[in-house]
Amino acid sequence: MRFRWLRSQLLPVMVMVVASGLAWALLRAVLPAEVGRAPTQSAAPSSTVFTPAHRNALDALRDFFGRRRTPVQPIAYTHKVHLANGMRCVNCHTGVDTGPDAALPSVKLCMTCHQFIAADHREIRKLAAYFERG
Repeated sequence: MRFRWLRSQLLPVMVMVVASGLAWALLRAVLPAEVGRAPTQSAAPSSTVFTPAHRNALDALRDFFGRRRTPVQPIAYTHKVHLANGMRCVNCHTGVDTGPDAALPSVKLCMTCHQFIAADHREIRKLAAYFERG
């Protein structure tokens, strides 16, 4: 008798806890993320470990069904200007001549030229700010 009462009281409480957790997760997923803000340097050192983790379960479901958010390019960049000036892919991208995947150049590599060339351009100033932050 005593256990039947406990089971009948415990089940609704557990259902409420699970429902509250799901509602909270969905609410966090629906609220707008901080879009359009410049990347900031965190006080803690960032991890060098790649993880496929998602912020929440709804983001994981969106990713699973191919409904990904549009990525934001932090610096408006075009290869056309560099190619028109006679540069080749191998000047900036390591691995481009050895396989299908080329590495992205570091900000430090970009700044070897852009400390002097087009340094007053808005996008180059963004690049310089990234360089200064390390």
